[in-house]
Amino acid sequence: PDGYTGWNGPEAVYTFTVATAGTVTIDLTYPGGTSAADLDIFLFDVCDPTQNYLGVSFNPPNEAEQISVNLAVGTYYIIVDGDNTDAGPFDLALTCPAGPTCDDGILNGNETGIDCGGPDCPTCTDSCGTPIAMDCNSTVSGTTVGGQNSYNTYLPDGYTGWNGPEAVYTFTVATAGTVTIDLTYPGGTSAADLDIFLFDVCDPTQNYLGVSFNPPNEAEQISVNLAAGTYYIIVDGDNTDAGSFNLTLTCPSGVLLSPKVFLQGPLSGTSMNTALMGGSMLPATSPYDGTALIGTAPTNAVDWIMVEIRSDDTASPAQVETASGLLLDDGTIVGPDGSSALSFPVAPGQSWFVVVKHRNHLGIMTNTAILLD
Repeated sequence: PDGYTGWNGPEAVYTFTVATAGTVTIDLTYPGGTSAADLDIFLFDVCDPTQNYLGVSFNPPNEAEQISVNLAVGTYYIIVDGDNTDAGPFDLALTCPAGPTCDDGILNGNETGIDCGGPDCPTCTDSCGTPIAMDCNSTVSGTTVGGQNSYNTYLPDGYTGWNGPEAVYTFTVATAGTVTIDLTYPGGTSAADLDIFLFDVCDPTQNYLGVSFNPPNEAEQISVNLAAGTYYIIVDGDNTDAGSFNLTLTCPSGVLLSPKVFLQGPLSGTSMNTALMGGSMLPATSPYDGTALIGTAPTNAVDWIMVEIRSDDTASPAQVETASGLLLDDGTIVGPDGSSALSFPVAPGQSWFVVVKHRNHLGIMTNTAILLD
């Protein structure tokens, strides 16, 4: 834009494309270090010197030239021009910021996850696709290093910024009550700021049931009342953090039971008919205790059924615990969510008689007590 003039020598013009925004450096030197020609360099974003240049270097004769400037992604042009009527050979070196790669361990370029997604990298694998099973009342050691960054934002608050990789765990609560999830760091400290989220479906587009995101180096804890069922814990790194952790899960005591029975009325061959479901006549709540469906009943549900466990104690009145479930066409009894086992709020390691009742059939009971653990 200065109106400099006097470059009456011939030009050489080069074009280049910047893939990643940052500092670009252009160096002009002379073979052997000297030259009788005084060459200078100009940088443009259009190949039109009637427009303003982005950078220029015109040192005295025999001196190297350099332009160093921050450029956005795009295409640019270098004009090498001779002062007065000078012309001669030269070496031109161009240094640009390193472009994003699919193995640099960071979220950059057009990636939608760390080293995945976008037009150039492999498709991202959803972290929820391979959750790690975790037992109640246990501690596991884990890491998010090398994991997939599938989720950045969590509802219902719309909290965002979790661009680190995740580790996902799943667990089943047998007995309703307070469940506590603790995340701590090996050695007590960590350079990574990891946070925890709790869901009843492995889908962060749904609202979480609990969250903990304390400042870096602080332990995380979620403590919440949960119904019997299956849940998911997502350990995610704030910003792009990743690191190791210990995860402790504390649940109420209880046992799970998955009995299998066939009802003579609907039995046909090796399965039972599902006329109630087919006719949209399956009640939304159990006729035995009012337990409600969680979600939609499976299409292969036959009917509601009641299961009891009775203590093996002849010296005093028997303890009786009950649970309503759904009977499927293959004889399997599942919980009101259509998939999980029935849960009973009793301590594991005891023997119980198991009773199955249906409103149109005689009840049945095991002839011996069964150890439930």
